[in-house]
Amino acid sequence: MKSVATTTELDPNLAASVACAAGAERQSILGSATSARAFWQKVVERDPSNEAGWLGLASFAGSDEEAIGYLRRVLEINPQNEQALVSLHKTLVNEGIRLAKADNRSRARWLLMEASALNPNSELVWLSLAAVVEKPADAVRCLQKVLKINPNNEQAITCLNQIYAKVGSPEPAWQCPMCLSSFQMEMTNCPQCRSILVLNDLDAVIANSAADRNVLQDALKRYHEQSGREESAAAHYHIALALLNGGQVAEGLNALRRASQLQPEDQGLKNLIVALQQRQTQALAADAKTILVIDDSPTVCKLVALSLEQHGHRVLVASEMMEALAKLNESQLDLILLDIMLPGADGYQVCKIIKNYASTKTVPVVMLSGRDGFFDKMRARLVGAQGYITKPFVPNDLLKAVEKHCKKSK
Repeated sequence: MKSVATTTELDPNLAASVACAAGAERQSILGSATSARAFWQKVVERDPSNEAGWLGLASFAGSDEEAIGYLRRVLEINPQNEQALVSLHKTLVNEGIRLAKADNRSRARWLLMEASALNPNSELVWLSLAAVVEKPADAVRCLQKVLKINPNNEQAITCLNQIYAKVGSPEPAWQCPMCLSSFQMEMTNCPQCRSILVLNDLDAVIANSAADRNVLQDALKRYHEQSGREESAAAHYHIALALLNGGQVAEGLNALRRASQLQPEDQGLKNLIVALQQRQTQALAADAKTILVIDDSPTVCKLVALSLEQHGHRVLVASEMMEALAKLNESQLDLILLDIMLPGADGYQVCKIIKNYASTKTVPVVMLSGRDGFFDKMRARLVGAQGYITKPFVPNDLLKAVEKHCKKSK
């Protein structure tokens, strides 16, 4: 039996770290934190590039400010040190909050800004930063960052409303275009309906599951009625905003196109359309599938190709047995649509052959047939087919087959 590796068989750097850690543990057990600090101090004096040594010093630092200096030293040596990144972020936040309570807002602000760079998705950082910035507008931006991360953060909503109550004119100066709630200042995220009201980050808007769907539907109805009375670029822009917050990308893109037609001089709208089109193209390419259709009917092959290619998929066509076999290894296939009745061949037999090929045995096969009998479908299952579509079919039947049988790209 192979023996356990000894310390001398380990990587030298790993062995040194293990020895240092073991030494520190002995020191912390036998002595005080002062002894542990002295131990780690000797380690870094002997080897200033020892990450474990600086991490050890940070662990036994006399203050958060001192620990921050040691952790920064680790990251100078290795910017990817995960332990140092996590510890530095936590320590910066703790020290920033302490300084804010001590009314040292300037120093707190710098530390919290550094923490926000390390982890821009920390609600606590942006909440804390909102309390120490100099201008109300900056506090609003920080709190809106919180709501972008978590639209249900009640503390951020309360703080925003307090700011809005103190700043601006006594009468509400702005309304959310989705829910029509009134506020003293214009916002990018509505705390009432949770809609994202600017299209700077399209992915965030489209993925906004927090937006109130009933509010979005009411907004769509309102702006459609407004557009019916007098069509305007603003109405179509707000229609797009509601649609995109609801995840309806294609419809939102069409609304933006109409807004641009009504206001052709608006370069911002044109840039939005280009960005959204690029996003759609990338999304289609990322989830595009390669599908082989084996059918001797040119009409069927054309229908399949038209139906699937307009959704970004690649379609290969084979009209008879030998052509089909040649194309099995031509590309990495995601799905095979196979006619049961082929010239000089039985679709069931072809399916058996497909399932015996090493390269295609795991590729889903969906049979195409004019027959709709129970035994036809059962026989298709017995030869390894995963699905069965009865002719005549509509394009949606094909799209459902792709969605059901093809794994989505991550």
